[in-house]
Amino acid sequence: NLLIVDQTKTSNIWSLGVTIWELFELGGQPYCHYSDRQVLTYAIKEQQLKLPKPQLPLSLSDRWYEVMQFCWLQPEQRPTAEEVHLLLSYLCAKGASEAEEEFEKRWNSMKPGGTGGSS
Repeated sequence: NLLIVDQTKTSNIWSLGVTIWELFELGGQPYCHYSDRQVLTYAIKEQQLKLPKPQLPLSLSDRWYEVMQFCWLQPEQRPTAEEVHLLLSYLCAKGASEAEEEFEKRWNSMKPGGTGGSS
């Protein structure tokens, strides 16, 4: 019999962190080696069980994982949905600009006469 608790804004933020983790694990199941009771006890109630950093190679992956970890703090320390949105928006914009810079570097290196290209 699972422990039933009220759904709150802070519990939704915890779930959001897990959902982000699942996306970065390409649909991997969080806590797959634990029973529902163990997850409720060790991950949610006692916060002794943390999901590992996803292995998806991505720009700013350390920062993305930090956002996930913020979502898993004690309820009174968790960010608001608005704060998470701002952090994620920043990471998306920053990641897009870094990806564009990397593309430009590669593109310029392949152009005839560009650095690294064959002439």
